[in-house]
Amino acid sequence: MRADRWMRMAVLLLGCVLLAPGCRRGSDGPVVLMETARREDMVVLVRASGEIRAAESNKVYPQIKGGATIEFIVPEGERVTNSQVVARFGAEEVEKQIRTLESRLIEQENRLDAAQTALEVEKMDNIKNLKAAEQAVTAAGMKLKKYREGDAPLEERKARLQVETTARELTMKETRVKDIEGLLEEGFVTQDQVEEERIALERAKVAHETAKVEETLNERYTLPLRETEVVNTLESAQTDLEKARKNGAVRLRQKEQDVESARRSLENTTEELEDAREELTACVVSAPTDGIVTYGDPSRSWRRSEIQVGARISRGQVLMTIPDMSGMVAAVNVSEADIHRVGLGQEAIVRSEALADVVMRGKVTKVAEVANSGGWLGVDVKEFQVEILLDDGSDLKPGFSCRAEIEAVRVTNGLTLPLQSIFREEEELVVYRSTKGRVERVVIRVGETSDTRAQILEGVSEGDTVMLVAPEA
Repeated sequence: MRADRWMRMAVLLLGCVLLAPGCRRGSDGPVVLMETARREDMVVLVRASGEIRAAESNKVYPQIKGGATIEFIVPEGERVTNSQVVARFGAEEVEKQIRTLESRLIEQENRLDAAQTALEVEKMDNIKNLKAAEQAVTAAGMKLKKYREGDAPLEERKARLQVETTARELTMKETRVKDIEGLLEEGFVTQDQVEEERIALERAKVAHETAKVEETLNERYTLPLRETEVVNTLESAQTDLEKARKNGAVRLRQKEQDVESARRSLENTTEELEDAREELTACVVSAPTDGIVTYGDPSRSWRRSEIQVGARISRGQVLMTIPDMSGMVAAVNVSEADIHRVGLGQEAIVRSEALADVVMRGKVTKVAEVANSGGWLGVDVKEFQVEILLDDGSDLKPGFSCRAEIEAVRVTNGLTLPLQSIFREEEELVVYRSTKGRVERVVIRVGETSDTRAQILEGVSEGDTVMLVAPEA
């Protein structure tokens, strides 16, 4: 690669060496071009071209969510100050959206208030319903206890007492009839009186049988039925209490969900309104710093024409770039053949076509790791961007074209020969050394090369004379 480079340069310099002091003429032959190997300091320069940029640039992006139309923008190249309004977008749709959201917000606040009120009412209703159901259960329980411990035993005692009372009355009537029948025989009572006592005896028998039947019915049917009714009342009250609890819980959850739904809707609308207000604020763009306005992204200059009043711009698209003019760099493109020579901290000289008489100095501060392919232009050329921080760029403006010479390698006191004295023959680099009129072919090893000379590592010594034109075979 290096040999090809200096071989190409040899052709360009061939005309110059014809005037060099190394030209010799034989006694009766043509001029013989000679050069002497000498030690000297040699600088290897890497040349590249590019443009001037600010070392620090502030890219201004629209903060709008969707697209917007540019209604106002400061002219390109104008100097602006920090916080100065530099652009404004159409805000009619955003303002309309804000009005709609504000109305919706009021409606949803009212809805939330109504839902919260309904929730509080439901809580009070649940408390009231549960209290009533609990009281009904308590009352039914007390009735059951009263029946079992009071009413039922009392009814049993009444029935038993009735049986016992009718039994005694029956015995008394039977005794009375026997006694009165004896008195009838003795003539102390009439037959009618005896019949009356016999009728009373029959009534006593019926009353006693009725009392026994009622006692049996009371024991087998009446009391169990009454207890069942009271138990059913208690169970029904307990069921109503459980239903009141579950139904109340369901209604309460529904009311709570209504409140939560209203709250979420209100929060969502509030967020939308805040976003819309931020969107409205974003329709006015202010400069983040002092500087000179450049439309679009300088690295995508072909899109600058899209930035103008009436144009549509989207989020993420660079509206403008405002460079910090306190520091300037030369952003140049170095070919892949030379990029291996370039490193951070190397000194460079930069010239701008806009300031032809001004020579600027600087140092390499950035070397791209990835090449910028030129394939989109139809040329298979890869270049790497290199940034050179200039010592003084106060007279420059971003976008100025420039040329740079980077001091890639400095050889101190190296043995050198001109490029045109070196020839490639059969994959070897050779020179033709002239010693006392005799020419010999010498294989050499080359180190660094500049535009005109090459460092010689092996093959010749200081003071050796070499030919600038290969001898004829």
